[in-house]
Amino acid sequence: MKIASFWTLNLILSLSALTTYLWGDAQTSRIASLETKMAAIKNDTVKKTTGIKLTSASPQIDGYGFFATADLLYWKLQEEGSDYSLSLKSPTLLTTGKAAHANFDWNFGFRTGVGYHMEHDAWDWYLNFTWFQSRANNTAHKGDNAGLAPQKGFGLLQLANKIQSHWNVHYYVIDLELGRSFFVSKFLSFRPQFGIESAWISQRRRYHIETNLDPGTGIFGENIYGKNNFFGIGPRTGIQGTWRFCPHFNLMGTVAGSLQWGSFDNTLSETALTRLGKVKRVDVDGDLHQLVPNVQMALMLGWDTNIMQDRFHLGIYLGYEFQYWWRQNQFLNQQQFTGTNFEHESRDLSLNGATLDIRFDF
Repeated sequence: MKIASFWTLNLILSLSALTTYLWGDAQTSRIASLETKMAAIKNDTVKKTTGIKLTSASPQIDGYGFFATADLLYWKLQEEGSDYSLSLKSPTLLTTGKAAHANFDWNFGFRTGVGYHMEHDAWDWYLNFTWFQSRANNTAHKGDNAGLAPQKGFGLLQLANKIQSHWNVHYYVIDLELGRSFFVSKFLSFRPQFGIESAWISQRRRYHIETNLDPGTGIFGENIYGKNNFFGIGPRTGIQGTWRFCPHFNLMGTVAGSLQWGSFDNTLSETALTRLGKVKRVDVDGDLHQLVPNVQMALMLGWDTNIMQDRFHLGIYLGYEFQYWWRQNQFLNQQQFTGTNFEHESRDLSLNGATLDIRFDF
């Protein structure tokens, strides 16, 4: 009986020791696994503090880290200060009428870019170029028993028979930005960005005014030519938010702005058309330098996926984009009734329309 009890006690002690050993080994494995997981999300900063690491939201592929974008733009340009004539209800009633504007057409443009995902904390750099051109060609005619008052050149008392307006705008922008895309929740990610932006915006404006021959001066018309060339460069910053409501579809919004120090190259030329030929009346340069702010916004619906066994990533986005430039129209204007005083119009420019974006990561 004593021998049986002894062996029973030894068996119990052995089983207890084995259980303790196995449980301790399992605990050690679980602790090691937990430490590995914590190391994956722990972030040791350069200031020797510790916090949580935000998971990168960039495409995860077995590639070289490069990506390229190509955008098709279908935009409409609008610019303040585009009034060029006033249709009057009578030949002498100068306070009541309807203004004619230079209306720009809808036009196609493009944007192309290239970027690279860096291994340093999952940051990326992105360089892109925007090309867009637009024009406005309009003609105003004097109505029956009415007047047509030019808003450029001739004084308001000099009524016209016909006024033709031609306005061309060439819009080129280069952006170089540094950003990082990261998840803040299961479905939502943000990409703050900052960098520099440079713009070349070239504008040409022409007016042809026809009127009855003035017996006193022999003038029957006038040609007006204006140039407004802008070149600027300055800092740019913004943020992009993406809500992934299912694995392959998302809604993306972007807000960005820049403040550019720029130079304006402005000229104004006015030539009278007389029975003796063309007579130059005005030839003025009015260059200036100033800060020009702008803001850019976009809202897009996107689809993206990895392809070819996760070697590449393809994304397609379609949405609305809007850009606004303050004080971009600095055309010189001759003050009515004075003939010798000139001022810059100092008006705003905006662009808006549809953008189709294709992105390829490799």
